[in-house]
Amino acid sequence: MPYFLNRQVKIRFATHGAALTVRNLLPTVTNELLEQAFSQFGPVERAIVVTDDRGRPTGKGIVEFGNKVAARKALERCSEGALLLTTTPCPVIVEPLEHLDDEDGLPEKLLQKTPKYHKERGQPPRFAQPGTFEFEYSSRWKALDEMEKQQREQVDRNIKEAKEKLEAELESARHEHQLMLMRQGTSSGQETVASLSFCSDFDDVSLQI
Repeated sequence: MPYFLNRQVKIRFATHGAALTVRNLLPTVTNELLEQAFSQFGPVERAIVVTDDRGRPTGKGIVEFGNKVAARKALERCSEGALLLTTTPCPVIVEPLEHLDDEDGLPEKLLQKTPKYHKERGQPPRFAQPGTFEFEYSSRWKALDEMEKQQREQVDRNIKEAKEKLEAELESARHEHQLMLMRQGTSSGQETVASLSFCSDFDDVSLQI
């Protein structure tokens, strides 16, 4: 990582339209494996597994291609098929990336080589073949992801409608409150006029006496 005035600095990469976000990554996936899996679509400039503050993988990754053609090819192939990175038939979900993070990801050297690691890394990245056990469960994973996406969209719509309704109720209540204050002001003014009129009549009577 570069230094400036003896201070460590991070460089933020700009989105150039050839970057994709990858979800459904298992904990045994590293930067190197991610790059290996997506290099079949074209030259990969950068591939990282997004980690949290403690360096633990979040299940998401970023793949930055050298050109838009490769990125589009990867997006189409992964949307149509089921790309598997490990032994478990859990396909990755690939989507266009809106912005790039400036982290280093999870390099292979930092991942502990546990028995689970060796089990999951027993097979190289591949597309699940139709009619196989892997393809069946990959399809179920993708269907589950689509259902989650639809439910999130429905929740967002419900929240939006609820906010719009609350805003309308607030505006109506504010209007009613203002009318009430105006009525109270008018009533108070009338009472003041009546009081002054009464006092004037009383003074006239006193003078006559």
